[in-house]
Amino acid sequence: MIKRVFDRCFDKRVSAYAAQESDSPHLPPVGAGQAPRRALNMRSAFLAGCITLVLPGLAASGHDVVQAWTAWRSAQVVTRETRAVAEAMRASAALMLERGELQAQGLAVTPDFEILARGAAATDLALAHTRSALLEAGASTALINQTQEILSATRIRAMEVVRNRASFRAPSEQFARLIESLDAEMSRAERAITLASPSTGVLVGLARGSNDLRAIAGRRGQLLSLWTGGQGVSPAQKDELLILTGRLAGAWDRIQRGIAAARPTPGLVEAVKITEKRFFVQEEPWYRELAKTAVAGAEPPLSHAQYRRWTKIALGLLVPVREALISEASAQGEGAVSAALRRMLVSLGLALLSVCLVMAAVVVLLRGLVDPVRRITAATAALANGNITASKPVGSRLTEVAAMEAAVAVFRNNLVSLHERETELRGTNLRFGAALENMSQGLTMYDAREHLTVFNRRFCEIVGLPPDRIKIGMTFREVVALSVEAGNFPGQSAEQAYADRQGFISRLDASGQHDELTGERAIAVRYQPMTGAGWVSTYEDVTERRAAEACIAHMAHHDGLTGLANRVLFREEMDRALIRAKRGDSLAVLCLDLDRFKAVNDTLGHSVGDTLLKSVAERLRGCMRDTDILARLGGDEFVILQVAGDQPVGATALARRIIETIGSPFDLDGHRVDIGTSIGIAVAPDDGIEADGLLKSADMALYQAKGDGRGAFRFFEAGMNAKMQLRRGLEIHLRQALGRGEFAVHFQPLVELEAGEVSGFEALLRWDHPTRGQVPPDQFIPLAEELGLIGSIGAWVLREACAAAAAWPAPLSVAVNLSPVQFRNRQLVLDVVGALGASGLAPSRLELEITETAMLFDTDATLATLRQLKELGVRIAMDDFGTGYSSLSYLRKFPFDKIKIDRTFVRDLSVTEGSLAIIRAVTRLAADLGMVTTAEGVETHEQLATLRAQGCTQAQGYLFSQARPANEALGLVRSIGRSMKDVA
Repeated sequence: MIKRVFDRCFDKRVSAYAAQESDSPHLPPVGAGQAPRRALNMRSAFLAGCITLVLPGLAASGHDVVQAWTAWRSAQVVTRETRAVAEAMRASAALMLERGELQAQGLAVTPDFEILARGAAATDLALAHTRSALLEAGASTALINQTQEILSATRIRAMEVVRNRASFRAPSEQFARLIESLDAEMSRAERAITLASPSTGVLVGLARGSNDLRAIAGRRGQLLSLWTGGQGVSPAQKDELLILTGRLAGAWDRIQRGIAAARPTPGLVEAVKITEKRFFVQEEPWYRELAKTAVAGAEPPLSHAQYRRWTKIALGLLVPVREALISEASAQGEGAVSAALRRMLVSLGLALLSVCLVMAAVVVLLRGLVDPVRRITAATAALANGNITASKPVGSRLTEVAAMEAAVAVFRNNLVSLHERETELRGTNLRFGAALENMSQGLTMYDAREHLTVFNRRFCEIVGLPPDRIKIGMTFREVVALSVEAGNFPGQSAEQAYADRQGFISRLDASGQHDELTGERAIAVRYQPMTGAGWVSTYEDVTERRAAEACIAHMAHHDGLTGLANRVLFREEMDRALIRAKRGDSLAVLCLDLDRFKAVNDTLGHSVGDTLLKSVAERLRGCMRDTDILARLGGDEFVILQVAGDQPVGATALARRIIETIGSPFDLDGHRVDIGTSIGIAVAPDDGIEADGLLKSADMALYQAKGDGRGAFRFFEAGMNAKMQLRRGLEIHLRQALGRGEFAVHFQPLVELEAGEVSGFEALLRWDHPTRGQVPPDQFIPLAEELGLIGSIGAWVLREACAAAAAWPAPLSVAVNLSPVQFRNRQLVLDVVGALGASGLAPSRLELEITETAMLFDTDATLATLRQLKELGVRIAMDDFGTGYSSLSYLRKFPFDKIKIDRTFVRDLSVTEGSLAIIRAVTRLAADLGMVTTAEGVETHEQLATLRAQGCTQAQGYLFSQARPANEALGLVRSIGRSMKDVA
């Protein structure tokens, strides 16, 4: 067939040129032997070209066959494994149902063993289906065999439990282990599915999630079944009821999100909607009420039989989602098998067709090589001898082929040129049309007579006109009238809008003209003149851009959390207000800082902290007048500009109003939050007329208010600046004090009252300032905590104290105070280990004193750190006991070695009976708990005698000695021992 096509395409055209060969002045003459060679080359090139074109197709088809076969095998794996995991899910659910029925019959007054038999039969059938699916998937069925063997033994034990009303715990746990073994098989199948088809793996994972959802609901139903059956609910089971309710909602939320992300089918979506409506909207509130009633310890509102009938129906509502997901996954797998099979058949057919074409081309090429060469040789010889008649059948044809080749070359050049120009013009038109229709802007073009010559689809969309209303040839006036009808020129008639647009067009120059149409949307229009006459108009919908610009402008000047003005906007408003202040008006700047806000963030989380900030902003708005300006500077810092009113009277009234309002409790997501606020006030022009100066003055007043006990307001005073400078100078020196060696550790003795001997020393930090002399610890310790220096200073004190104590004779110990801030640093345990290791001091001779403040925040982390220190052998003491809020609860949570009675109780021994009662209670409590008691601040012999009489273990204070340097410690041991003997 290929040979016949070749002859028709070439031989007939050669014959048509034979009669014209001598008359064609444009064709070159054909030399001897040239025509046969060209004809043979053309035939060979044609056949070789056929083979060359077919071979890549053959290779591609073969590659497609291999890929299709691989996809088919993978799809089969997905289908089989999906069925396996589906049957395993159903078997797991059947095991859970059988366990529930066994427990229900165990609680029934008269057990119905027929129900148990039906449940066992259902489970056996589900396991049989699972074995069949595993065999089909090529997996081992040993798991199912083992499950059935264990299940038989478990059933026998469970039946005995039901008959004898014994504890159901052991059979229930065995059922749980069987369910876990099935879950392991489901995990294996899910991994195989995910490797073969991630999308189907997602659906199978969601189906497993729905099965787990059913398991969670079933477990909660079992607990409620115990309750309705009259067995009661233990505290642990009450906690589990609440946890299961939360887990159920979370699991359903994850399944819904996963299904939404997986592009579900309508059937799956409908199954989710039905389950959401019928279970989570209709039945779940009942479950929650029953759980609350059970936790509260009340009587069940329904009988056990009624509960069993209701919960069986309710829990059945969770099954359709699992089955819909399994069906969806199975459908995907079967669809993939069908698609891969079709692709493989198509690829195989194309490969076979390519093979046939190659074989046909090879056969034609082999058959066409011998005869054409023989004929070309004879024709060439005849032409060489001049015998045109003898060589006419062949020679004339080959000669005409040569002539036709030359003519075709001329014709080809002309056709190529025409085709290139036509292709270029068609491509230009296509590109122009594509660009026109895919522009993000609308475009219209008008000629000199204002007739529409070009428009695109985007123009119709932007101006809101149907494309069939716009026609080529319409006038500009008509287009404007249609645009007016569409509502693009609000408040203007068609004539007015046309006249205004004509004004733009009449003023067109090389730079063009801009216009903007307003209404429900903003449309930017640009008119640009064309060379010669007419113009081009481009239309752009800038509605979202204008909205975004407005939003960005708002965000640049407002706080993202509270919607209040930010620092930039506040500064602009303050600059404008200060212009009036320079003319004689008065204004006040109030800087606010929330008290105890950090505690809210640390205990309840940042989300509650953000909610609190929003609530504070709302309350502040309610305290202000419309002329006042409120801004949030960051964190829990707010600032108010009061631009009217008699000052400082107006600022005083506003500050009192704010303190009272913010001091009222907040109810945030069920949490009662009590905070306060401190306020610093600066008044212009008395305190300055520059923005930076006023803000600085108000900030200094705020610092004074916080220093005076918080929850108060203070006006700026001239002396505050000096105090602030003094504090800043102290900060600068404190940062350098450790490096300069200005710190020293002194030691105050701890005296055993019964033995009358010194048992150890408390290490106390002292700072010898180069210009101020001795700085009291209550001044620089809080500052070091605020600046974040307490970690390095505390580590240094630990090392110095341990090194000094290592030189003392055993069993003298050393006590070191720890700051609450040190517990927020995970380095504390390492610091203690390093100090002990460097000094060689035994851990039992080191005592660490902590205050209740250290345990107020992040109690779990603090207790974990204390336990690690306790494991080292270090002793832990509770310092300043009785001055906090929950000391007794801390004593229950952690076994302290010592309780230190605060000096305030010791000082008031001779003044109030309450102090004596507290000391008596603390010593007895410590004795019962096996703890040592140390009284601080003992200064008189009367106090010492009272403490000894109340059973206090240790004492320290100026009665014995002040804190002394390390080189004087051993001398104190001897002198105090002698003095205690004299007193005795």
